[in-house]
Amino acid sequence: MTRRLPTMVFVCLVLLSTGFVCAQDAVNFNEKTDGPWSDVANTTITIPKVSSVQLDASVSSAEYGGFTGINVIPAETGWVLNYAAAKNFEGPDDTSFTWYMAYDDNNLYIGLTVKDDVVRSNDPPASFWKDDSVELVIGPYNDRYSINTDDQTQAYDVGGHVYFNYQGVISADRAAGDVKFSNGVQWVYGENGDVFAVGKETPGGWTLEARIGKSMLNLNGNGLDMKQGSVFDFDIGLDDDDGADLALQYWWASRWYVANFFPANENFELLTDEEIATRAYLDPDSDAFGLLGDLTMSQPLRYSQTGEVKLGAPGASVTDWSLR
Repeated sequence: MTRRLPTMVFVCLVLLSTGFVCAQDAVNFNEKTDGPWSDVANTTITIPKVSSVQLDASVSSAEYGGFTGINVIPAETGWVLNYAAAKNFEGPDDTSFTWYMAYDDNNLYIGLTVKDDVVRSNDPPASFWKDDSVELVIGPYNDRYSINTDDQTQAYDVGGHVYFNYQGVISADRAAGDVKFSNGVQWVYGENGDVFAVGKETPGGWTLEARIGKSMLNLNGNGLDMKQGSVFDFDIGLDDDDGADLALQYWWASRWYVANFFPANENFELLTDEEIATRAYLDPDSDAFGLLGDLTMSQPLRYSQTGEVKLGAPGASVTDWSLR
């Protein structure tokens, strides 16, 4: 598709030429604006393999196998959701984040360093999206379906409102009937469990590290196998609470996606390798060239909007995140 210069950026360039400084307008952000978040090259990365990551909320590139941290700033390198009752953004020190990712034979590791001038979490876990928290979308099958992640049906997809608050507390609670987080397996949250996170407040913000176990993403050979070369759908977003609940939510990736990109057979595990490779499960009546610009949904993203992550070798090079 033809890339167009966002109106917001054009206005900024004009103002800069006259000597004025122009900040990105995240409050009035147009969700259908192209940017680094919609660029396939910028949202396709390779992550390195490591021996392990110590979850202590102390994040470094070295611990993540030399991964180059990806900086996400609302409306500059991050896509802003058209939801918060009253948006607020006063610059990168108000809210922005850098994230890291690596893997070993049994786990995915995700680390964040967050700039945040007001660090806050005062809602119950089911409403952590109103607090300072991180949201994740993980599609182990890399199927790119146009399915609302709140309505996902695959056993190992990590979608819907799945998140940790800044302290590392998880929102999903299987005992309470929340099956949006790997609903095909029994799982335990905890230091020795299938999923765990540790977070803490820091000067000017907060940091967090999370571990997602292979058992959450693969069972009996189905799902992400944690082997070099495997590719999966992935997105990461941040919720910012400035004191009156959600002030802004923004995401690393938000790609254009094809209309009617749905499976013909929801039981994905029964498809053959050839059917998966050729994407024979897609609706044959869909218009492969009909871009569905429905990026105005309040929550959440679709798998086809996410970025893609490839499992690389130890020390694998990582695509830098930058405006080009």
